[in-house]
Amino acid sequence: MPMDKGFNALWFIAGMTKKIRAVMKTRALAGELLTGYPPFGYMKDPANPKIWIVDEPAAVIVREIFSLYLAGDSLFGIARILNERGIAPPCVRKAELGLNPNGGYSTRNDWRERQWEHTAISDILARMDYLGHTVSMKMTHRSYKDKRVIVKPQDEWIITKDTQPPIVDEETWQSVQRLREKGKRRPTRLGEMGPLNGLIYCSDCGAKLHISRAQSIKQESEFYSCSRYRNRIGCTSHRISRTAIEQLVLEDLRRITTFAKEREMEFVVFLEKQMHKVEERALREAQAEYTRAAARADEIDRIINGLYE
Repeated sequence: MPMDKGFNALWFIAGMTKKIRAVMKTRALAGELLTGYPPFGYMKDPANPKIWIVDEPAAVIVREIFSLYLAGDSLFGIARILNERGIAPPCVRKAELGLNPNGGYSTRNDWRERQWEHTAISDILARMDYLGHTVSMKMTHRSYKDKRVIVKPQDEWIITKDTQPPIVDEETWQSVQRLREKGKRRPTRLGEMGPLNGLIYCSDCGAKLHISRAQSIKQESEFYSCSRYRNRIGCTSHRISRTAIEQLVLEDLRRITTFAKEREMEFVVFLEKQMHKVEERALREAQAEYTRAAARADEIDRIINGLYE
């Protein structure tokens, strides 16, 4: 009998979890705010706590962060600039607004000594809320027993537009997102990082090769080296100069374009074969994933039936 009660309690909790998720999704679809803590740059409207209004002192910093990133500063560089100027980080602003400076996730009282970090800069640059939109259902949990956070793909987010005044215009936000996608291939204060930076992989360990600069008395050289070796987590010391690899790529492109121009039909057939191979490989991987998922679903059904019996 105690076993039956425990089993019924588990089913009750699981059912309640589904109902709560359904209610939260309904509220999100209605454009309601599901978080009690506005992002840095916004504050709750004193007349209506369910609405966000612009917190102008913080909004000025948000706009400056976007401008600095577009100008070529890195995440670490922007954090350093703000810290050198003595600008308070988001947790301090939360405390000034009467909110929990730790965001409700911690009871630590060391927020007064905190400074800007590159992770905070990255979070600000990624937030669509600054366009004036409400973004909900970005994260979830696997079940009520597993508290690990799972980030959903963007096409599963619920976005309600024009729910609060924008802080950043659409063009600026989109430009920043394009730069963030390119990562280290964008220009920095050290200069242009090269069109191949982040696109070349080590033949030994498969890690990315990143560009490095070495300056001597006679000249300044640029070369690509393995990121795993640079971070001291494996692989061996080997590198190739930027000039050499760009020359190799250029010669290869010239050879391919010449072949495509002189023997167009053969080139088209070759491309079709390559695409067919890629599609076949993707299909095999999808079928293997489906087989594993089906086997796991059958295993879970057997476990549930066994528990029920």
